[in-house]
Amino acid sequence: DVEAATKDSKKIRVAKGKNHNEAAKDYAYDPKWVQDVVDGRAVNDGQRLCFLTFDDGVNHEVTPQILDVLKKEQVHATFFVVGNTIGDKTKDILERQISEGNSIGIHSFDHDYDKLYPGRTADSSRIAKEAEDTQAALKKQLGQDFQTTSWRYPGGHMSWHNMVQADDALAAQGLHWVDWNAMSGDAEPASTRPKTADEMVA
Repeated sequence: DVEAATKDSKKIRVAKGKNHNEAAKDYAYDPKWVQDVVDGRAVNDGQRLCFLTFDDGVNHEVTPQILDVLKKEQVHATFFVVGNTIGDKTKDILERQISEGNSIGIHSFDHDYDKLYPGRTADSSRIAKEAEDTQAALKKQLGQDFQTTSWRYPGGHMSWHNMVQADDALAAQGLHWVDWNAMSGDAEPASTRPKTADEMVA
């Protein structure tokens, strides 16, 4: 029927000016508010929230496995993608992320610490350029209606110096950074990386 067809089309299409589909607006949150809550600058209304995020895609090896689990468990997540992985060959994965109710943020274009943070100091012009290039790559694959406002610094905001200028450069593009306050440990060195779900929880 018409109502079902309309509902299905809202799941597939990017919401105008957003980084998710129309149906996701019921559970999408502003990234600035999320980071303010994590940092203690804002207070949640008392409900318990958990935001599941994944960094470093897009690829056809790991990303579909994550999407399969999310779909099975009826959970949504934000994928912080690296711009140089975005292209015609990964368009299907990006479209699947959106159509299944997930959101997409930016995780730089090259994910190269030496270029982004020479001498451990943020290069605000480089960061701004990588954000701009990644946003453009996403729009090319997902359409001009796509617009993310989420950025995650490779290595995290807390790891580098001179972040105010970089934050301001991102804000000028309508982007706000989001870190994390819990992680699974999958990016740790192999010798200390958790090997089981129980170790990740611990």
